[in-house]
This record gives sequence, structure tokens and C-alpha cells, in this order.
Amino acid sequence: MSVSASSTTNVACVWGANGISGIGMIDTLIDQSYSEFSKIICISRRPMQINLTDDRIHFISIDVMEASIDDIVDELIKVDGRTITHMFHYAYISKMDETEQDHVNKVLLQKALDVTAKIAGQNVKCVSLQTGYKYYGAHKGPQHMPTQPFVEDAPRHEGVNFYYSQEDLIKEYAQKNKWNYSITRPNLIIGVSKGNFMNFAVSLAIYASVQKEKGEPLIFPGHELAWNIVLDHSSSLNNARFQLWAATNGHTANEIFNIHNGDKVQFRILWPKFEKYFGFAHHEQKFPENKMAPQLVLFEYMTQNRAVWDEVVQRHNLDQASFDYATWMFSFFLLNVPYNIEGDLSKARKYGWTTTVDTADAYIQCFDRLKQMKLLSILCSSSSVTVRCWNTLPVSSCLIFSVTVFIGITQIRILIFYTTHQDPMICLDQPNSFQKLNGIFLLIIWSLIPSLAMLIFDLLTIRNIQKSEQRTFDHDVINRRQKTYQTSSAAGAIGGMYNVIDSSLRKDPLSLAVKGLTGNVLSFVDLLSPCMGFYLCTLSSQLFWRELVHLLSVRQ
Repeated sequence: MSVSASSTTNVACVWGANGISGIGMIDTLIDQSYSEFSKIICISRRPMQINLTDDRIHFISIDVMEASIDDIVDELIKVDGRTITHMFHYAYISKMDETEQDHVNKVLLQKALDVTAKIAGQNVKCVSLQTGYKYYGAHKGPQHMPTQPFVEDAPRHEGVNFYYSQEDLIKEYAQKNKWNYSITRPNLIIGVSKGNFMNFAVSLAIYASVQKEKGEPLIFPGHELAWNIVLDHSSSLNNARFQLWAATNGHTANEIFNIHNGDKVQFRILWPKFEKYFGFAHHEQKFPENKMAPQLVLFEYMTQNRAVWDEVVQRHNLDQASFDYATWMFSFFLLNVPYNIEGDLSKARKYGWTTTVDTADAYIQCFDRLKQMKLLSILCSSSSVTVRCWNTLPVSSCLIFSVTVFIGITQIRILIFYTTHQDPMICLDQPNSFQKLNGIFLLIIWSLIPSLAMLIFDLLTIRNIQKSEQRTFDHDVINRRQKTYQTSSAAGAIGGMYNVIDSSLRKDPLSLAVKGLTGNVLSFVDLLSPCMGFYLCTLSSQLFWRELVHLLSVRQ
């Protein structure tokens, strides 16, 4: 995705940069060219929690609630904050009391707007705010909710709602400072972070890991109504791409949009895919007669099984604090919602947004990245890498088997030929017609077919890389391994072709033996190239042997 053209380069300032949504926006901004965004200023109370490498990133660690406006401005001056053109606000503080929550989150936004106005002023093009379906009272129940699917101009429910205060505030500041604004309302957000309050994916993954460690099925920790409802999900990356698109296109200025993945999501459809990802056998859920009684109370169950997770952490050298990053009460709420929560995406579609995200794929990408961050075991039963590797191995097996059969047929043909033709031994005489035909046949078998196999596995390896690719990968290492593999493959193919051409020349027994040995080595390398390619380009070296053992012992 690229942003709209601009006469001058843009500078983004992301508030709440360590949360699910903040990280999603930083990832999205990194994907933009330098001519579109030349600087990415990130503000959060904690230091950067995710390892992101881009020289445009300038991270400011400061407690916005405690710091004064001037203190924050001083920090921004150090990174030339006067050049800010786009502000994205994701900062959030959770409070149990609604009035207190309204106050602290209004202060967070107001400080961000005051700082932006003071340091950047008229240079600012757009201020972007993310709220959510709480605007529609989705957290309060059907009696507080408008008609579904929710539309952006639905009436507000009675009582306090901090999203109302925030949306009013950003409109006020935009009008006063002659800025454009953009407001987006996602629902359940799928993303990665360390320590974010509403991190459902982390909670779900740790629960699945505990069940796997105990040898128990992946029981849905909710009730039957929640199993069947439609619940909108929003990928953090899809949200960020939409928000950037809305903030940089003139025709979307000063508008409010619902945003979600665009597919119909039910846990009864997602859950079998989670079972497959984590390597569970399919389990038929057995709900109590009371359709609102959960199969287990998640926050109590996980507290009781904390020791099980601690064993997994110790064995796989994971992040010791990963259990604390999960949000068990929030997850319990999501897994026990008894009513549909659906927003209307028509307005975004009308304005030109066409993207639809597969929610199951979004979860899998999130789980993969959690493993890279060492919040989950990378060998957590049947990881997606394992599944993809098994998708590749049958093709490898068929190709290797085919080559072996062709070689066997060649040898049988030689035996049959010499039982019916009394020609001199091939290795001691000038090439005859059979030798020439046999040389061509061997050229195809030993050179072209392995080369074709290498081509196929190059493509499969690229597919694996694309499916596994995340921001935390070291792309230089991947590129270096890819070049090494391609170079060795080319050398093997050239060597094999030379070996076949050389087979038609006269040879003494010693030369013939040396040639045979060389041919066997080259053939061995050729036949191993698919597995070697997968290893070099997809797995890290330190995980290769463990993954290999796992593949040989656990077949999905």
C-alpha cells in the first residue's frame, strides 16, 4: 500500500507505540518509502518492546500522564518534531471505574493534541484517532446497543463513554487548528505486543500451549452462545493500513469509519483451525445444558495451571513475563459474549477500501510472530512451519522416488541390452550408438530432473518464506542463505551435466571408479537440495536439528 502523493515528505508521530495498534502502525509506516514518510516518531511510557530496525524510527520513552506539555515538547524537539505532519493516537489506560477511565483517557489525548499543536502547528495535515465498538455500547449489552450492524452515525447510548469524550475532543482541536481528522472504530484487534491490556491472541496461545503440555484437548473456554455468535475481528495491520490510507487521502478527510477484517467470524469456525495450528486432534465440544455456562472459567483455570506454563517457559527459554502479558479477564469476557457484535463496513467500501482479511490467517501470523518474540515455544507442537514443511515433503518424496525409479530402469535397460548384444564393454571402447543414447538418457535423468526438482523447491521455499515473513526476520541472513543455496544448486547441476558428458569417453578402471564416486556425490547433493533449500531459507540453523527430529517423530 502506498499513500497519496504529497509535495513534501511526511513525518508520523505514533502515540501509544508499544501497544497492539501502535506496533501495527509502525510496521505499516516502515513499509512506506522514504519519499512518503521520512521519519517515524514513536511515543510510549515504556522503552521500545519490539525489535524493529529502521533508521527512520525515533523512540521517545516518557510517561505522558506525569510529564508536562513542555517536557514532552522538549523531547520532541530533540528529534525535530516540528516536522510532524500526521499524528496517530493509540494510547490507552484501563480503569475499572467508567468515570475515571473517561478522565484519564481524555487527558492522554488532550496532552497529545496540545503537544502536537505547540510543536508542529500548521504543519500538521491530519490527526487520527482509533476508538472502537465500545462507542456502540458493545461492552454493555444489547439494551445499550443500536441496531446491528452498527453504522457510524448511530445514536450514542446514555451514560459515560470515554470514546465520546475523545471523538468530541479531536474534532474540536481539528477545527481550532485547521487540521483534518480521521476516526476509526475497529473491534477485537488481533496483533502482537508485550504487556498490552487487551491482548487476546497472547492469552489464547498460552492457553493452547498449556493444554498441549497437559495432553488435554483444546476445550473452548466459553459457552455455547459465544461459540455460535458472529463477532467482528480487526487485524492490527489491516487497521493500520486503513488508517494510513484514510489519513493521507483528501476524500476521506474529517470522516468516521468502522473497520474490521470483512469476513464473518464465529468461534465454531475458528476453533478447528486453532486445533490444527497447535497440533490438537479435533475435539467435539460438549457444552452444559445451560447455554450461558462456560466449559471452564479461563482466568481461574489459568491461575491454577501457572506452574504448567512455567515449565514450558523454562524448557524452551521463553520470556519469563509472557504469562503476565496475557489478559485473562478480558479474554474470559470475549469468550462468553452471548450476542452478535457486527459493524457495517459499507461506508469504508463506498470510499474505496476493498481489502478483506482472513481472520484465521491473521491469528496464525500473529502466533508465528509471538514465537519469534519468544513469547511462545517455536516448537509448540505442530507449528505452522512444521505444517508447511509437511506440505513440501510429499512433493520431495515423489520427485526423489521418481528419479530413483528412472535410474533403476536405466540400469535394467543396460543389463537387457548386453544380454542380447555382444558389444565390447562401454568403458573400454569408443562410444557406440547405445552409449550415445544412454548418455542422453542419463543427461536427462541426472541433470535435468534434479534441476527441475531444485526449481520446484525454490518456488516452494519462496512460498514458505512469504507465509512466514515477519518484521523481526533478519532479511540479510535470509538473502545470504538463498544465494548460497542457489549457487550450490547451480554448481551441482553443472557438475552433473559434465559428469554425464564425460561418461561417453574412454576410461581405464581407475578413472571410471573416480568418475563413479564423483557422480554419486553429485547425485546425493542433488537429491538433498530440496531439504537443504528449506533449511537454508526458512529455518534458523539453531532450530534445524530440533525441527528435523520433530518432523520425523510427529506426522500431521
